[in-house]
Amino acid sequence: MNIFKPLQSRGSNSDNAHEQMQSCMSILRSLASTAKQGDENGTMVVLRQLLETINKSELPINIREKFIEEGKKYTLAIHRLKLQEYFDKAFSFTRSGNNEQREEMIHRASECIEAMNHLVNNEAFIEEMHKRLEVLRQTSQAGTSDLAKTDNQENSMQTKQGAGKRRYLRYDSPTFWVKLPKEAQPYRTLDYSLTGMLLEGIPPSVKEGSKVHVIITIANEEVEKYFEGTITINRILTEKNATALSFITAEGPVMFFIRNRLLDLSTKRPI
Repeated sequence: MNIFKPLQSRGSNSDNAHEQMQSCMSILRSLASTAKQGDENGTMVVLRQLLETINKSELPINIREKFIEEGKKYTLAIHRLKLQEYFDKAFSFTRSGNNEQREEMIHRASECIEAMNHLVNNEAFIEEMHKRLEVLRQTSQAGTSDLAKTDNQENSMQTKQGAGKRRYLRYDSPTFWVKLPKEAQPYRTLDYSLTGMLLEGIPPSVKEGSKVHVIITIANEEVEKYFEGTITINRILTEKNATALSFITAEGPVMFFIRNRLLDLSTKRPI
């Protein structure tokens, strides 16, 4: 909190300016303390108090901007941490079937993103957070269906433990075709989630960690829409003769088909 110390010696000699500086410093310390306690709503309250105090002050513009920059930095940092916490908890409640708590976490995540929209001048970042929230809603909707619950209850303990490590539910219907640029024929999917796909077979042209431009369609569907974009080759599973793909952003192939009303995960059974 010594960031303003060099500026104080340049300030006005008036007692009024000195008091304004000290008042802003005190509020900024309070904001930092509130953020450290993990209270994202409290930081917004203190940040508004800081902004009001700065607007009423006669401090030089460069000092005002520095106070605002630091205040937003603390507030944004705790909001980003809390947003990830709400995402993680929502997925956990999805797996346990706790609908009430799941919806509460979704609501808090939405509020967090709305607050962050006023803290950062980055439309691409906010858009990505909204896309992740939509992924969360879609996963939650499918994961708490009666069909999904029945299926989970019938699984063996070993299968349940393996599924518990997954952040996103996986499905084997419908099947997708994935066309890679250096392969003559497309590869079919064995299963998929909102963040990745598992292909049957190992394309000879791909390597682990590489990014590949693909065209993906839904098998057995006569539709004109298809996904075209870049994915990552996550792993080559030699023992399973399969290839794991991951999507670079939340707006991946599965969300593309959901948004275009070609796929409804709430009607699908997770595996």
